[in-house]
Amino acid sequence: MNMAISDHQRPNIVLIISDQHNASFMGGAGNLVVQTPNLDALACQGARFTNVYCPYPLCAPSRMGFMAAQYPSDLGIYDNGGILSPHTPTFAHGLGAAGYEVVLCGRMHFGGQDQFHGFEKRIHGDAGGRALSREVAGSGYYRTNGQTKYAVEVSGHGQTGYQLFDRSVTDAACNYISFWSGEERPCCLVVGLMLPHNPLICSKDLFDHYMEQISPPEPVSRDYLDSLHPALKKWRERRGVDDLTPKQNRRGLAAYYGLVTELDRNVGRIVEAVRSSLEPDRTLIIYCSDHGDMACEHGMWWKSSFYDGSARVPFIASWPQRFLQGVENHSVISLIDVGPTLLDLAGAEPLPDVSGRSFAGFLSGDGIIPDWPNEAYSEYSGLLGDQ
Repeated sequence: MNMAISDHQRPNIVLIISDQHNASFMGGAGNLVVQTPNLDALACQGARFTNVYCPYPLCAPSRMGFMAAQYPSDLGIYDNGGILSPHTPTFAHGLGAAGYEVVLCGRMHFGGQDQFHGFEKRIHGDAGGRALSREVAGSGYYRTNGQTKYAVEVSGHGQTGYQLFDRSVTDAACNYISFWSGEERPCCLVVGLMLPHNPLICSKDLFDHYMEQISPPEPVSRDYLDSLHPALKKWRERRGVDDLTPKQNRRGLAAYYGLVTELDRNVGRIVEAVRSSLEPDRTLIIYCSDHGDMACEHGMWWKSSFYDGSARVPFIASWPQRFLQGVENHSVISLIDVGPTLLDLAGAEPLPDVSGRSFAGFLSGDGIIPDWPNEAYSEYSGLLGDQ
């Protein structure tokens, strides 16, 4: 599909991509505990897709696949140290070639010297995780944002660099949107937020609220553990999740809920900036995440597995003047399909030699793509250094 939009009709695009958001942790997804009024309102003004999967349940490979509309194995990226080749075209290149001002604000996990990969501007830098560690007497340093039991053991309330990072990114994004003008060329602003990625530490008011709302998760049964594939048994052993107590899991879960609500508040600020801008009717808003978080499902945390909690991601697309509103689409989609869809909606030329495909047809008209394959492929190498 190509919507053949004229220059004056081409939308501004605001794409918000969070980090490690379990798709079930939204009120609109049926979660009766979490408070996500802004994401729920955005879904009511557009389409929420319920079966969107990441190409790789780990940050950098998933994000590079998302940018290039290719599978991470085709890009040769298997862990968070992987670097996208500067010769690989991304949807940012495609939009720029079509006349868009393509701007990155915040997180994208680019490695190496090329920190743009087609973006014309970066108005806010990325986040690093080296400072998110804590010293344990006699045990050295443990990363509070890593995939080990320690990250759950230290969960609670307080403030971390990721929370401050997201506030700063949100400030920069809102400021940029406030200067939009109909006299300028269309813009694609990609806003990269860190939350609800651990450390599992949220504000005290939210932590206390959710601690009152949830009970300690039930321990995983021995029969379930005995039935697991050896690879999953090894996964649990390496990360120490079976050593966590119900009390520790409850604290971690309350903090994760709180971080999702903090994320939602930042999304709400960005959406309000769009609504208050000079071009609200011309602006398409998309929300997604790079992968999920198990959030104590099956007694597991983080990503790096193929359970839905880890591999499935939230996805909302809202453009009230052009898109269907208040609908749920259950088609199976991959994050690598997002770039081709953006190019399609912008009336831009498609990227060459990609695996992703446009699902723009689901967003308008009868909301049907007759030959859509309804399949998504996700991969994971199981490397030991996956943080």
